[in-house]
Amino acid sequence: MLRKDVLSLEEIQALINCHYENENPMVRRAFIFCLYCGLRLCDVKDLTYKNVDYSNKLLKFEQNGEDRAAYGEQLLKKLEND
Repeated sequence: MLRKDVLSLEEIQALINCHYENENPMVRRAFIFCLYCGLRLCDVKDLTYKNVDYSNKLLKFEQNGEDRAAYGEQLLKKLEND
């Protein structure tokens, strides 16, 4: 079973309040966006307005990565055998 821990609002706020010397504002905004929506930065960097479904308030995209797909196939086979 895949289990993901999520950050509390207080933990998110603590991360948002952190700053460091020479921080990149674009990276900072992307990171904060990731915190709130739960997406990986590698997925967020490729988002465009075409991914936004305003009427249903959704982001639509496909996650990339053959390694994730291979892991998913292995997991499905294992579950079939259990």
